[in-house]
Amino acid sequence: ARDGVRDDDEVVVALAPTNAVSAPVIKDFMAMAERAAERPGRSVFVLNGRLKDVPSHSDVMSVRGREERLAFLNSVRSAFYFKLLYSAGTWYPVRGAVYRAYPGPFEVYRRLPEGEEGEERYDKVKELEGAFPSREDINMAFQSAPGSGKSE
Repeated sequence: ARDGVRDDDEVVVALAPTNAVSAPVIKDFMAMAERAAERPGRSVFVLNGRLKDVPSHSDVMSVRGREERLAFLNSVRSAFYFKLLYSAGTWYPVRGAVYRAYPGPFEVYRRLPEGEEGEERYDKVKELEGAFPSREDINMAFQSAPGSGKSE
């Protein structure tokens, strides 16, 4: 099928769909997802998707249709999420992580000093229900965690 979905497909998997400045894929992806949704019970799995709007000087991803794209992206649920957290503007050291296995809450972890064997250790400091936690939510979780020195 032109949109990548056949009538007899039970599952649709999209591997790393990524918007690029000169080649946004969101419209094609939305069409594929809508076609997949025509069959009740069919699941669509997206692995490592990067579908947010990409700034474009050539007006490829213009304001027109942006509200529709954002509404679509907000309707997608992440079944699994893991992201390392760093101090602002750095890639080292790792400060912690955010983890979620749907339908559970987002979990914020703080990285602890290395163990005796040099292994990395993490301590869950907060569970957050609802949408992806904001930077402020994550900072508050770190600050209110036991041993942070902020709430003691």
